[in-house]
Amino acid sequence: MRFDNSYARLPESFFERINPVPVQSPHLIRLNSQLVTELNLQLPENDKKLAAFFSGNAKPDWADPIAQAYASTQGFVKVVWLDGRVAGITAVGHHVSGFTTAAAMIVQEGWTKDDIHKVVFPHPSLDEALLGALKAEQK
Repeated sequence: MRFDNSYARLPESFFERINPVPVQSPHLIRLNSQLVTELNLQLPENDKKLAAFFSGNAKPDWADPIAQAYASTQGFVKVVWLDGRVAGITAVGHHVSGFTTAAAMIVQEGWTKDDIHKVVFPHPSLDEALLGALKAEQK
C-alpha cells in the first residue's frame, strides 16, 4: 500500500510541517497482523522498532509529517475494547473534559456492553457521544 499525503498538497494555511515530539520508552501493546498483511504494509520486524515507528520516534523516509489545521466544532469519541471490556477511551473536541471522570471510571471498571446502563447519558450532550461510542461495533 502506497501512502499518499494529499493533505500536504493543500495551501500552507491548512497545515504546518512539523516533526513528531519524541516520546520516552514507547512500547507496542497490540498489532493487528491480519490488517498489516491485508494492507501489504512494510513495517519494522521487532516490537522495539514498531513502537518507535508508531510513536513517531522513528520517521520513515517517505513520511512528510504535518500538523493539520481543522476549525470545526465537531469531535469524536473512540472506545478501545479488549476481550469484550473497555480498555481505553479517546475523545477530541470542544468540552470533552466534561466527561473525563465518567470515561476514567468506565475504563477503570472495565465495562462490558451490559454495563452501559449503569449511568444515565443525557441528551444532547458529550455524554451522549460517549454512549454512542460505547454502543458502536467492537472492532
